[in-house]
Amino acid sequence: MSGYYIRANTSVDGISFAPTLHATYAFSPRLAFRSSVAYERLRLDRDESWSTGRYVQHKVVYSTVVPVQLQFVLNPAAQKLRVALLGGLTFRYTDINDRRTYHSSGTTATTSDDQVEQRTDAFLSGGLALRYQATPRWSALADGTLGGRLGGEKTQYYELLPSAMLMVGVGYSLGSRP
Repeated sequence: MSGYYIRANTSVDGISFAPTLHATYAFSPRLAFRSSVAYERLRLDRDESWSTGRYVQHKVVYSTVVPVQLQFVLNPAAQKLRVALLGGLTFRYTDINDRRTYHSSGTTATTSDDQVEQRTDAFLSGGLALRYQATPRWSALADGTLGGRLGGEKTQYYELLPSAMLMVGVGYSLGSRP
């Protein structure tokens, strides 16, 4: 999922990659419910020195992304390649722990800034899904969705931009294919 902003000029993260567990339940050959969960832990450590001081940052961001969507298959009779429209909500829980310390050279002056934030954001999402059925049980999957954040204060233009999510993987069917 691409990064998104939580307050003026503060990005939660950039483009990120995370393992995902995905499930689909078909109501009919055309309509299905689908959801997944992706979890990621990003860690950033910076230690920069210059003639007048030193800057040290330790930032850890935990993200859990859960899309809850309906899938409408456009070509249910296709045997190999299926194309579907996706629509629903995507929830993103984020836990940010950011500690920054500034040391001044020649003195014992140290300034620390700790930022801790936990939040859940909801996105209205929609997109396209492709499924290539390689064998009766195994398939290749690709989903692309865009999501606009619902609620929250949006004071900067980039907070209005959608977040994108791309999921690529291999699927195994536990049940019969409708």
